[in-house]
Formats: sequence, C-alpha cells, structure tokens
Amino acid sequence: MYPDNQQGEIKQLLQENQRLLFENNQMLHRMRRTTIIASLFRFVSFLIVIGSIGYVYFTYVRPNIESIQAKISTLEAMASSDSSVFKKWFDSIKSGTSAE
Repeated sequence: MYPDNQQGEIKQLLQENQRLLFENNQMLHRMRRTTIIASLFRFVSFLIVIGSIGYVYFTYVRPNIESIQAKISTLEAMASSDSSVFKKWFDSIKSGTSAE
C-alpha cells in the first residue's frame, strides 16, 4: 500500500494530531470553566450591589424620609388648625428661639 517511510510519517502525523486534539480539548475545558466562574462572579457581584443599595436605603434613607414626612404632616396640621400657631412657629425659626 504505502512504502515504509510513508507509513512512519503517517504514524507520526497521526500521533501529532492526537496530541493536538488532546491539548485542544484541555484548552476548551479550561475556557468553559473560566466562563462559568466569571458568570458566577458577575452574578454574586450583582447581588452584592443590589443588596448594598437595599441596605443603605433601609438603614439611612428610609428613616430620614419618614421623619421628614412626619414633620411635614405636623406642619400641615398646624397650618390648617390655627394659622397664628404656624405664624409663631415660623417667627421663632426666623429669630432662632424655641417655638414653645
């Protein structure tokens, strides 16, 4: 079929091809593993960012907003019930003294 020197050359090429296939397969497995790890890291990072935003909102922003809303509702009640009380309160803020 083939002369002996061509059989040896074909055998050597097949061995080289087998080695390259094995090496390529290893690289593909590493690439897939790296992609999976990067995706997990991205997901965890996203959760940390969303969690920290929620933490900041519930720890710092929400209590301040609630206290501001309470103060505004108190002012609205004072303004609607008796305008003279509101005027006294406003004047005391201007002068820097206590409203009571």
